[in-house]
Amino acid sequence: MLGSSISIARGMPPDEIADLIQRGRFQTWSSHQTSTAFTGTGAITIKVGHCELKTGTTNPSDALSNTRIMGLGSGDVDGREVNWDKDLRLFFILMSRADTANTTAAIQLKATGAAGNLADLGVGVQLANLALTSESYGSARDSNAIATLTTLRDYLIEIRVNAGTNVEFYLDGVLQVTHTGTALPTGNSGSTDDEFVWSVDNNSSADNGEIWYTPPIIWQER
Repeated sequence: MLGSSISIARGMPPDEIADLIQRGRFQTWSSHQTSTAFTGTGAITIKVGHCELKTGTTNPSDALSNTRIMGLGSGDVDGREVNWDKDLRLFFILMSRADTANTTAAIQLKATGAAGNLADLGVGVQLANLALTSESYGSARDSNAIATLTTLRDYLIEIRVNAGTNVEFYLDGVLQVTHTGTALPTGNSGSTDDEFVWSVDNNSSADNGEIWYTPPIIWQER
């Protein structure tokens, strides 16, 4: 978590950090508080400050890790849900360890613990090999190209939900993509627990896909 905190502070002015502390609360979820599922040679390795999600070379293989959220509702909604009518920021560091043509991966905050495109309220990013794309869903899904990543380099991902206005996607502190309209989440998911979901899939190939990521840090307005 130290690496995450340093990177976030490095890309954010001190007065902005102070403003967030005054207006809301920060939460983080340890990499040890997860459920996992694998097929083939898929695997997850849990370290102190990051997780490693891998497919291995068996055709096909995938790996998934997910954890339910808690503590963002501030009394307005169920404590296991996001209130999408309040501002939210999501931070994590992402690294792709391999240049593999058929591998896809996703890091998402959404109303299900399963892999796959957003189909309900949520935000996230996806990787197709090294092509990073944005993703959000309000009443419909939107996705746009962010950048092509380089293997073995870590990137700070920030997703800002500006309630009622837009969803912004930042890469290393620089705004890349903005979603509006039907792709802006509003309200809350109701009886469904919201979850962080990380997944990687070699899509029926022998590619050895591997992503590393830090546990997420999330801020939500009170």
